[in-house]
Amino acid sequence: MKKLLRAKKGATLVELVVTFALLAIFLTGVAVIFSACLGMYDTAKMKANARSVTQTLLDKVSGEISGAQGGSGDTYTMTIQKHTGQNASGNVLPYEDSACIAFCGKTNSQVYIAVSSDKHLLIHYRPVTDRVQNWEAVDWTFDDAVYRNFIIDSLSFDVVSVNGRKTNIIRVSLQITDPASGFSMNAERYVECYNFSAAEVNKIIKEEILTDSAA
Repeated sequence: MKKLLRAKKGATLVELVVTFALLAIFLTGVAVIFSACLGMYDTAKMKANARSVTQTLLDKVSGEISGAQGGSGDTYTMTIQKHTGQNASGNVLPYEDSACIAFCGKTNSQVYIAVSSDKHLLIHYRPVTDRVQNWEAVDWTFDDAVYRNFIIDSLSFDVVSVNGRKTNIIRVSLQITDPASGFSMNAERYVECYNFSAAEVNKIIKEEILTDSAA
């Protein structure tokens, strides 16, 4: 028995080195696969969040624009401008790369949609004073949580033309970005202004500079 016990040998240094090398290769492979899976999950989550944010923003903008009123006479009741003006609190909206749109809303109040200084959606309702209603000016925005850390890079509006003729359809283009990761997403929505008939599409104009009277 003693001879048998003495005859047993332990692992050699070479065997240990080979074993640890194989183990290191295996663990490295597992780490690479895990990291790739984690990256795919983060990307998928980022895309899902971006889709949710763009959907929410475009739904709100589309809902406002679709109910714009055609007005009466030759009054221009919807204008699209390149630069922004001022909101109710008097803060200049400096995001020059994004257009703004102004129109008469569903409740006959003047509505102004643009990008705020913090690069979030701003809907400004101008004051309304008549015999029936007396509303103060309001700056409406979504809560920060809605954006999920995204900001608006650009928001633009265009009048759609078919066969060279202007229609009552507005194309809304939106781009949002997550500053931390740099991930961006673009989205578009086509909105029909159903209160503007074919004969009233001349009331929808696109300007380069916003004036107070045009808004």
